[in-house]
Amino acid sequence: MIYVVTRGVIYIEIIAVLFFLTSVCSLVARTQESTPENMLDTDLSHEKSDPHTDPQAKTETASSESKRDPFRPFIKLLNEEEGSGDGSLVPPIKRYPLQEFRIAGILWIEGEPRAMIVDPEKNTYYLAIGDEIGNRGGVILEIRNTGILVKETRYYEDLFGENKIEVKNVVLSFQE
Repeated sequence: MIYVVTRGVIYIEIIAVLFFLTSVCSLVARTQESTPENMLDTDLSHEKSDPHTDPQAKTETASSESKRDPFRPFIKLLNEEEGSGDGSLVPPIKRYPLQEFRIAGILWIEGEPRAMIVDPEKNTYYLAIGDEIGNRGGVILEIRNTGILVKETRYYEDLFGENKIEVKNVVLSFQE
């Protein structure tokens, strides 16, 4: 077999081979660009500016960080556990505010005063001086014939980030 090759056919074959090689090279270049090592080298001008590299973005970030969060409360309580749930693990004597308890009577047992307290669940407790009552860490300081004196201590962080202690003496007396 004798092949007769003309110049026109050779040129077409050369052009076809060059087209094939350029398409393979561009495909290889695209796959190399998408590797994680080369992703950092790509142009990210269309994306959001990085505050670590762009000085203008740093000033915008710094100004927004210095502003106070409008949804942050003025006072942050420190002694309350976050995510404590419904309080079912806390005994009823420590579950309710002091105002929801009722004094049923004052007893004197062996010279020591005891307060008979009824909680909102209708449970009755006989409490002495030093016992805890209420959901704000109240401690009974004094028991008299007219009622009891309870000291509630609250630990909180104020607006300026300083830890504060608020001590409040509350009188729980007989309801008429």
